[in-house]
Amino acid sequence: MSETIVVLEDCLSRLKKGDLGARDEMIGRASRRLVALARRMLRDYPRVGRWEEPEDLFQRASIRLHRSLADVVPPTVEDFLRFAAAQLRRELKDLARHYQGPEGLGANYATPAPRRERADEVMVDAASQDSGCSPQRLALWTEFHSGIDQLPEVEKQVFDLLWYHELTQAEAAKVINVPERQLRRIWQSARLNLQRQIGESCEMF
Repeated sequence: MSETIVVLEDCLSRLKKGDLGARDEMIGRASRRLVALARRMLRDYPRVGRWEEPEDLFQRASIRLHRSLADVVPPTVEDFLRFAAAQLRRELKDLARHYQGPEGLGANYATPAPRRERADEVMVDAASQDSGCSPQRLALWTEFHSGIDQLPEVEKQVFDLLWYHELTQAEAAKVINVPERQLRRIWQSARLNLQRQIGESCEMF
């Protein structure tokens, strides 16, 4: 069994015995994953980089998870991972909505392009920033996260484990107790369904 699952099972066992420090450790793991996903979501949106720091995202994610888990002890590691994935999805959708559109901070405050020695390099940088800063890009991310909620339950379950928590396929198969070959088929079906929903090739996975 993987180190991630072993650690989470130990934390859950301690939490059921009243060790609240175990909950903090579980939340910390999920919050760090949120920061990585948010960086990925915003990396092509350079205008908003000046407004968000990883520490801010980590703090907000931790607070959200703490509130949600204050009176709840997930029965299993799978329950915790799926519950945490739902919270990550909400935080990422909120973040995208905050910056997209004509009223968003990213659309109304300019971030200077990096200086270059040659004029043609400046033009290339400006063009890439313009395309990356398109509000449609964050709208696509919002649709992506919302689309996952619309997947069949078993496909959403696999998406939660593989994409939001970045478990390996072998780890995810053990968590939901299915053969790895079956999990691969579910994962492929989930990706195709999501791609059909958003209507274009997905670079998110």
